[in-house]
Amino acid sequence: MTDAKTTAPAPQPTIEALYDEDRTFPPPPGFVEAANLSDPSVYERASADPEAFWAEQAESLAWYRRWDTVLDWKPPFATWFAEASSTWPTTASTGTSKRASGTRSPSIG
Repeated sequence: MTDAKTTAPAPQPTIEALYDEDRTFPPPPGFVEAANLSDPSVYERASADPEAFWAEQAESLAWYRRWDTVLDWKPPFATWFAEASSTWPTTASTGTSKRASGTRSPSIG
């Protein structure tokens, strides 16, 4: 008769284990060179006040209805510019943007 050893299954990591993420994934050099914004201070501004930063960026787009709230965050769900109604399909198809005064296509991604 042989002794069969049984081991308890390894504990599964919980979602909380994913909260502490400190890896970074820098973009390739070609992507950086083609960026619309190249001033490194943009990251500091975005980090200091994300809602104000993204509201400022959103001002460059055309809107049918402007937002009342920039971010509604109820973890794990985040809703940006919820009340707003944009002209993005029209803007993208005509190749114009408010900031560029019709001379440049917007890049939304």
